[in-house]
Amino acid sequence: MTIQEFLNQLRDSLDGELPYNEIVSNINYYRDYMNSKKGEQSEEEITAGIGDPRLIARTIIDTYKMNHDNKVHYQSYSYSDGGNYQSANSSNANYDRESDRKKDPNHSVFKTIGMKGWLGCLISLFILFIVLGAVFWIGAIAFKVFFKFVLPVILIVAGISYLSNRFKRR
Repeated sequence: MTIQEFLNQLRDSLDGELPYNEIVSNINYYRDYMNSKKGEQSEEEITAGIGDPRLIARTIIDTYKMNHDNKVHYQSYSYSDGGNYQSANSSNANYDRESDRKKDPNHSVFKTIGMKGWLGCLISLFILFIVLGAVFWIGAIAFKVFFKFVLPVILIVAGISYLSNRFKRR
């Protein structure tokens, strides 16, 4: 496969999946990389070394979707022989993947974070034990402070008050 065939196939695979500027950026990256290797290898060796442009496109699309917001917005362009392009707006700004996740019964917080089942449970239990331990530790300190300082003061004040009331009556 020639470099131009590779780039055309990559562009076709990305078209409609990414914004135009992302497509151009990726095409330029691969064009520059392959042109830098031209003196060392033939075009066929270069493209074979890179791999299938459709698989590369899938990786680029998946990476883009992971790194950008939940709104899907893209515009596809088609090129004519004269170098001009026509725009076909394929955006859907109202589509929100977050609302789809909420409707999905298989969706969980751990899948959003990227944790597998048992690992998520283990981490949740660990956090729960830390929180409960902190609550009990603070409670134990409060309990000790109450019985060592507050209760004796209350008893002394209550005793003095009782005795003073008792002696005032006489």
